[in-house]
Amino acid sequence: MSSFNCVTKRYDLNTDWEQRKLGEVTERITRKNKNLESTLPLTISARDGLVDQNAFFNKQVASKDISNYYLLRNGEFAYNKSYSKDYPWGAIKRLENYEMGVLSTLYIVFQTQNINSDFLVTYYDTNKWHKEISVRAAEGARNHGLLNIAPVDFFETVLKIPNDFEEQNLIGLFLKKLDNTIALHLFKLETLKKLKQGYLQVVFPENKYSIPYLRFANFSAPWEQRKLGDLGSVAMNKRIFKEQTSEFGDIPFFKIGTFGGNPDAFISRKLYDEYKTKYAYPKIGDILISASGSIGKMVEYQGKDEYFQDSNIIWFKHDNRINNKFLKQFYLIVKWQGLEGSTIKRLYNRNVLSTIINIPSSLEEQKIVSTFLERLDNTIALHQAKIEKLQRIKKSYLQKMFI
Repeated sequence: MSSFNCVTKRYDLNTDWEQRKLGEVTERITRKNKNLESTLPLTISARDGLVDQNAFFNKQVASKDISNYYLLRNGEFAYNKSYSKDYPWGAIKRLENYEMGVLSTLYIVFQTQNINSDFLVTYYDTNKWHKEISVRAAEGARNHGLLNIAPVDFFETVLKIPNDFEEQNLIGLFLKKLDNTIALHLFKLETLKKLKQGYLQVVFPENKYSIPYLRFANFSAPWEQRKLGDLGSVAMNKRIFKEQTSEFGDIPFFKIGTFGGNPDAFISRKLYDEYKTKYAYPKIGDILISASGSIGKMVEYQGKDEYFQDSNIIWFKHDNRINNKFLKQFYLIVKWQGLEGSTIKRLYNRNVLSTIINIPSSLEEQKIVSTFLERLDNTIALHQAKIEKLQRIKKSYLQKMFI
C-alpha cells in the first residue's frame, strides 16, 4: 500500500522535531467584513469543519449586521473557544468548503506562515495541543460556555513540528488522503441512507392506497389495511426498580440500547423466578421497541438464556401473519396512532394496537420486500463499519505521528 511509504519515509529524514510557538509559524488575522464581501456566517462542525451556520443550526444565529465580523478566506484557520463534551478545549479548523465567510469576533482567526497548512490541520485533529490551552486558560474562567484565553496567550502555545518542511508535507499529505477516503465513504453512506429512505416511501403504500408505487413482479393482489390490534397484541414486562437491581448478580437486566451487548444491571434469581412465570418473553427474531425516551428505537431479539428486560421495552406478539423483518421495516416509517402532534412522551399499548398498517396478504411478498430492504441495511452497516475502522486507524496515526 503506497500510503504507508509516506509513514516509513519519516525514518529516512534524519532531522529532529523542534518546539515552536504558534505565533512564530502563523499570523493573526483581524480583518473585518466592513465592505460586506461575504454574507455567509460560519460555525464549526465536528465532521465538516467550518460550515454554513444557518444550515447547521437550521436558523439564523449570527447578528443581522455582520459588517463587524471577521472575514475569513479559504485556507485560513479559526479557533472556536466554545467548549463541549467532544471539544473540551474548543476546536481549531481550516476553511475549506467556501471561498470566504464571516465569524464572530469571539473566534481567533489566523493564517500559516512558516508551517505546512495540511500538517497544521492534522495537528489540530490530535489532542496534543490541549495541554497548552489548559495551562493558559484562566483557572475557573469558563464563562457562558467559552474558555477565557486571550489571543496573545493563544499564540504563545507551543507545538512540536519537524524541522524539515518535506516531513511536514508528507505527514499532512498522508493524513489528508486518509481524510479524503473517510469523506468518500461518508458520502456513500449518506447516499445509501437517502436511497433506503426513498425506497421505504415507495415500497409501502400510503394509508389511502392499497397498491405500492413500486412493486415486485408476480404480485398483484391489493394490500390489506389493518390495525395492528387486529393482527396481534402488545406485551411488556413488569417494571424493575433501580433498588431491585445490582452491579453484579445472577440474571442480566437489559434496556433497549444494550441488547446484544453488556447488561445495564443484574437482578436476583429469586426475583427472576417470581416474574418469569407471569410475563411473556419474545421469541428469537421478534422486534422490540422502546416505549419511552427514543420512542420507536428498535432491536431484533437474538435470544438469551436467562434475562429480564426493562418495562419500557415492548413487543408486538402476533400469529405469524406478519413477517418479523417486514414489521421491522414498517416500524421505520410508522406513524403511531395518537402520537402525531401530541406531547405524549410514552408509547402506550393503545397507541400500538390502534396504529394502521398496510400489509400484503402474501407472506412471500412480505418476505421479498423485507429482504430487499434488509440487504440495503446490510450494505449501509458495512459502510458504517468501514468508516469506523478508518476513523480508528486515523486516531491511531494521530497518536503515533505527532510528538
